[in-house]
Amino acid sequence: MLRALVILLGVATSLAGVQAKTDPAALEIARSWLRVVERGDVQALAKSTAVPFTYATTNKVKRCERSASSERDLLSWLTCIRKNDKVLMEEIRQGEVVPSDPPNVESKALRALASKIPGAGKWIEAYINGDGVTFTFRFMLIGGSVAALLVDAEFENG
Repeated sequence: MLRALVILLGVATSLAGVQAKTDPAALEIARSWLRVVERGDVQALAKSTAVPFTYATTNKVKRCERSASSERDLLSWLTCIRKNDKVLMEEIRQGEVVPSDPPNVESKALRALASKIPGAGKWIEAYINGDGVTFTFRFMLIGGSVAALLVDAEFENG
């Protein structure tokens, strides 16, 4: 009986973690924020982004990875990502950001990146399964603002 209770508590704890990842309000904050980035809306970005803001990827070539500690830094990052990551911008425009729940396994690489980012925000995971590429995201939310975006891109072979 005690063993069954321990197993049940373990499952409930695991489910609570999944629910935290798929919190509809948090997911909508992340979705809206990505749309702001894709549109290049500087004013909305400043209002919906916590500073300092961190952007990091698992890409081998690092172009726009940085921490932004001011609105000016944030604008510089926005210009960089919109110019240098057109595939991501297109997938945000056309794709649907969905929560990363089982059977989709959270990226170990993103978890490793997240461990290097200070702060006490709430992490959520999501992805876009695009045309030949899947972008997996990890967002740190502080209140209703995005404080970090981590991205892992996986391209189909062929």
